[in-house]
Amino acid sequence: MSETNEHSTQISKNISIKIDVKDILELLSKYDEEKSELVSQIETLKNKIVEYETQISELKQQITEFNNQKSIEELISELANEPEPNDHKAYNYRGLICYHLDKKTRKQAIRDFDRAIELNPNDASYYYNRGLVYKRSWYDKKAIDNFYKAIELDQSFAANAHKECGDVHLQRGSYEGTQSQYEKAVQEYDKAIEFNPNDYESYYNRGRAHKDLRQYKCAIQDYTKSIELNPNYAVAYYNRGECYKSLDEMEKAQADFEKFKELDDNK
Repeated sequence: MSETNEHSTQISKNISIKIDVKDILELLSKYDEEKSELVSQIETLKNKIVEYETQISELKQQITEFNNQKSIEELISELANEPEPNDHKAYNYRGLICYHLDKKTRKQAIRDFDRAIELNPNDASYYYNRGLVYKRSWYDKKAIDNFYKAIELDQSFAANAHKECGDVHLQRGSYEGTQSQYEKAVQEYDKAIEFNPNDYESYYNRGRAHKDLRQYKCAIQDYTKSIELNPNYAVAYYNRGECYKSLDEMEKAQADFEKFKELDDNK
């Protein structure tokens, strides 16, 4: 009877150990998932910073082209002044300033671009600029309609407008987690690259869409092309590393993570 009890006790211990190991594995798996989500959030934040820096650069260029004799402070102070009734360029200019100032001024930006288009409906840049505001305000259809109108009026806007449309779908896909949005993003980036095959950001963004679709090999190809065009594009190395990791190619993944850290530390 004693031997039976000892045997039962040993079995109980074995069962307990197995349960403990299982619990530990589940906790480790949960930790990996949360870590991956955190890394993804950091990547999204870095992408937004890059996007904002690009937009600021574009605004400065447009302001310079509009009137390079005035300082930024002087231009902003003129926001309080209503443009001349028929000066479509002035409405477009004020719309750009309102767009970049604060989200509270985006409605004013829309009104200004509406007025600029009313006065001059054949200027593609006005539709493109209005599309940017709608994009940032999450009015997806209106944004895409404006970008396509810009392309219709002036093919020189095609590369950037298709890229912006891709960003709209990628943004929506990231928010909703819907496969169809990522697929539409890929289609738009395809068109953007067709018009400008040297734009490293279009390859990178298409790579992000492929990655979210779990099409890791396609994503790696896009990240590799982006890096070829811009060898110092740190986030491309990181994301390519994530894809290699998903394919269990750990040596390549580690090399990309190290390159990302090197570039990120040198900023």
